Amino acid sequence: MELDSGIILINKPKVNAGMFNSTVLFLFEHGPTGSAGVVLNRGTGQHLADVVRDLPGMQFPVGEAEIHAGGPVNPRGIMMLHTTEFASSNTLMVNNTVSLSSDDFMIQKMCGGAVPNGYRLFAGHCGWGPGQLQKEIYNGVWLTSARVPATLLFDDNYKTIYNRALELASGELFDQYI
Repeated sequence: MELDSGIILINKPKVNAGMFNSTVLFLFEHGPTGSAGVVLNRGTGQHLADVVRDLPGMQFPVGEAEIHAGGPVNPRGIMMLHTTEFASSNTLMVNNTVSLSSDDFMIQKMCGGAVPNGYRLFAGHCGWGPGQLQKEIYNGVWLTSARVPATLLFDDNYKTIYNRALELASGELFDQYI
């Protein structure tokens, strides 16, 4: 499979990847200068309401939006993976169905009631230098899958994502031989 933005990476079972054991990542950027993604299956126990509580005039009116641990790079920065009908001042369109935003305006919009159809909030992200991720894949650390259903990206039950992602990757591999 060609490595590109918009795919998922799944840590191979029985491969020790340190802090990335049993991890599923969504790759939101890939190019000659490196790659970046967010961990889909790690919670923080924090919610957006906790973050905006101390900001003047901000209240989060829509449920309990959990903030997930996106990775070790910039862990204090909040990013939102979301459906493409929502846009903010610095939105990156990953593909035809998924975008990424990471500015204060997105939080202001959400606190004002403008919430995307599907979204997930992250604190931090993962990053790789040029060629680093390709080397990890070549060395057998990651499985890849282009099958990325919205339920995998935006489902609140992040504890089941690893097994569901393994099923997607194995189905994709199996389909190559049919």
